[in-house]
Amino acid sequence: MSQQPTPQQTRVRSYLLLSVQRALLGEVTPGLRAVLVRWTSAPDATEPTAVDAEFFYDDEIDDDDVEHVSEVEGYVAADYQPDVSVTFTPIHLSASRRLPTVGGEDLLHTEWAYRRFEE
Repeated sequence: MSQQPTPQQTRVRSYLLLSVQRALLGEVTPGLRAVLVRWTSAPDATEPTAVDAEFFYDDEIDDDDVEHVSEVEGYVAADYQPDVSVTFTPIHLSASRRLPTVGGEDLLHTEWAYRRFEE
């Protein structure tokens, strides 16, 4: 049975996703397939203790991709207190390979912030 989020966890999730999606404006390139965000927080916390994101690219990662990911990471980090760990990572995953599946226990603290259409 799936655990239901507390109202506070829902606020933390909503704020985080809005932060990431705002930071993505102007940073999405044609090679970006998806952005998967994971966070940790206590049930009654007002913000996460750590935020990690994986940026999946269908081409080899180049300096421009690293710069775009770094920009998004900086914008999101600026939305939180300095003690919140924010780490974003570009990952090469060719279009012929499937994106990771999100579900099970991960579901409460894992969310797609961006996914392009793929057949």
